[in-house]
Amino acid sequence: RAELEAEREEPVGELRIAAVLGLAAPLGRALAPLLHAYPQLRLQLLLDDAHTDLVAERVDMAIRLGSLPDSNWVARPLARLPWWICAAPSLLGHQQLPQHPQQLLALPWIARNTGASITSKLQLQASNGESAQLHTAPRIICNQQQGLQQLCSEGLGLAKLFSLDVAEPVANGQLLRLLPEWDCGSLDIWALTPQRDALPA
Repeated sequence: RAELEAEREEPVGELRIAAVLGLAAPLGRALAPLLHAYPQLRLQLLLDDAHTDLVAERVDMAIRLGSLPDSNWVARPLARLPWWICAAPSLLGHQQLPQHPQQLLALPWIARNTGASITSKLQLQASNGESAQLHTAPRIICNQQQGLQQLCSEGLGLAKLFSLDVAEPVANGQLLRLLPEWDCGSLDIWALTPQRDALPA
């Protein structure tokens, strides 16, 4: 019994985590202290933008973004990930930074794959309660978030990017965050685990 209790209290064995590719760097930072603290713990990190079959891959925990499909897995909220509207300094040149969402319509846009539609809808909310809805026709469409960020960094258009990904480029001036006083939405981050009464440590 003591041995079983010890196994539940100290993480040992293999931990299999599935997540989207864009979370590779933050997951690495988050998991490093755990792996340093418990040398008996092995990690298998399954990174894929296509949702992995959690049962077939014997996944212990999946990190998911946004709304979740119905399942018998237990979902625990981890955080909320805000979107930022960003542009490369070269795109704006010497013109003044936009002060209102409507001014963004005069600039080219890059968007995540929008399916059959060639327009992209963006809902923004100001801290004073004002709201704005933009319908943009992206010049470039990309199906992958890192590609979107790279194209934005090259000055090819505005993009709605994850704050987690662009906080450093914004801090060092490689990218500009536009309309920081406007909220342009967020995604919830979830940890999914199998529905088991007694999960080992």
